[in-house]
Amino acid sequence: MERKEYSVINNFFYSIKKANMIDRVFVILLVMQGFCWGEIPIIVSYISKKILDLLSRQKDWYDIIIVVSFGIIIMLALDLIQKKIEYSTFLRKMNIKFFLVRKRVEHNISTNYVNLENKDYLDMMDRARVASEEEKDGFSAVYNNIICLSRNILTISITISTVALINPIILILLFMFSVCEYFVLEHTKKENKRKYTDAMTPMWRKLGYLDGITNDFEYAKDIRINSAQSFLKEKSEEVNKKAHIITKNMYKRWIRSETLMALFSMMQNVCIYAWVIWAVIYNNLSVGSVVFYIGITTLFNENIIQLFDVVADLQRVSIEINDYRYIEEIDEMLVSENISNTKIDINNIELEFKNVSFRYPGQKENSISNLNLKINSGTKLAIVGGNGAGKTTLIKLLTRLYEPSEGEILINGKNIKSYPRDLYFKMFSVIFQDKDIFALSLQENVTLSDMTKSNNRKVKKSLNDVGLAYNSKIFQNSLDTQILKIFNKEGIDLSGGQRQKILMARALYKEAPIIILDEPTAALDAISEDKLYKSFARVSNGKMTLFISHRLASTRFCDEIIFMDKGRIVEKGTHNELIKRESRYKEMFETQAQYYIE
Repeated sequence: MERKEYSVINNFFYSIKKANMIDRVFVILLVMQGFCWGEIPIIVSYISKKILDLLSRQKDWYDIIIVVSFGIIIMLALDLIQKKIEYSTFLRKMNIKFFLVRKRVEHNISTNYVNLENKDYLDMMDRARVASEEEKDGFSAVYNNIICLSRNILTISITISTVALINPIILILLFMFSVCEYFVLEHTKKENKRKYTDAMTPMWRKLGYLDGITNDFEYAKDIRINSAQSFLKEKSEEVNKKAHIITKNMYKRWIRSETLMALFSMMQNVCIYAWVIWAVIYNNLSVGSVVFYIGITTLFNENIIQLFDVVADLQRVSIEINDYRYIEEIDEMLVSENISNTKIDINNIELEFKNVSFRYPGQKENSISNLNLKINSGTKLAIVGGNGAGKTTLIKLLTRLYEPSEGEILINGKNIKSYPRDLYFKMFSVIFQDKDIFALSLQENVTLSDMTKSNNRKVKKSLNDVGLAYNSKIFQNSLDTQILKIFNKEGIDLSGGQRQKILMARALYKEAPIIILDEPTAALDAISEDKLYKSFARVSNGKMTLFISHRLASTRFCDEIIFMDKGRIVEKGTHNELIKRESRYKEMFETQAQYYIE
């Protein structure tokens, strides 16, 4: 999908639109908060002017008290209104942030699998996370800037209408110096974006990864047993040193820009005081008016600079919002080519790989090369071969985690792209070799659904079929036993074999017409492996089943075997057929068998 870049204004209104989807009052309250914030210093300046003018004219104290009291009441009222609005907008903004985070997570878990192996996409995901979660970035920054923008526009409008009547030239001069400050600031921000933010993004990810594995129970044993503490510490220090250099250079740029901006600010103050002194001498400006106009022109200057800051900040966060929008729009789970309304006949499935080739992004050679294969309904197929033969890649292509670089994959004669992904995924029960278990209950790990929606009897049967005793002492709370200690201190850790059995129970529970086992018994001993394969051969009877393994214990139960090498099928047949001839399969089988015979 081609990435679309949106303008700052487009992203600004997009952020408002997102907020209005959840809360139509929120943006209005932000504008009101900005107005209240902007009115208070103007009222303070005006009240100060009135008090000083009354004192200089030696007016009655009663008049002064009335003015002071009136000013205090107005400021208190505005301050209370602002605080009330601020509290309300804070709660409303939290709801909007929760909505944005939830939507981003939904897209992350449904995006095309191949994106998760793309470094650029991962960087973009991280920036999208910042856009939805961080207070000073992304959407929150836009909403905060709406407050500032409202204040700036109100204050600048009032100061222009006040000062321009007396001396418009001073406003022009202040505006010019403010523009100079803005360009210095903008140049520095652009340099920091190019030389700091872009350079630090991979550093933050590396530091996050290193921090994550040191807190991850899964890595704790290997780190301690292999005395990897010093090694990981060196890795962390290496990244920290690079980050320190980048950060140091960033602060140098800020110091240079702050020095220039201080110079422009000093020139602005010279202009303000020169004008006030001239007005006192030649226009008999009162003491109160001196204080008022110094205050009002200072406010004008501050708000012009802040307005430029708001514009610059909106430009900065627009990049993050672009990333969020791209993540949102790239939802390939809903995208299919020529989607068919035809249902899949799960009782009569034929799969075909037709001249399929696949190359990983950035690689020079194909992982799968011009592969042709037909698998009939109810067939038990073993896919064997050495490391890097393309076995797992073949399965990822079949399950649409990857798309072929060339050729097509057909199901009942139709390209698999013609079926909606969610319907297509329901056809597969897959056990990958990673052995990943969720920090959920035993039952939730099997069903991957809410416990109230799952079938307890079916869960127990699935666990029994794979030989996992869910009512043993290990699982003290039976199906409710929490796995891992991430969210529950009473959670239990499991062996590699127990994890694989849970994954196999999950595959059986789904009751999909196609079962795929990718190295399913790698953590099991030979006896457990044999029992498990016999059990699977029984429960998967009549279903298309694909076994992928280095160990060839599974092949005896299969109707057909393919031997892969360098992304190609080099041998094909039954176990007996391949054993009878001098095949690479026979060589591998006999090599493994001798360890058990001896």
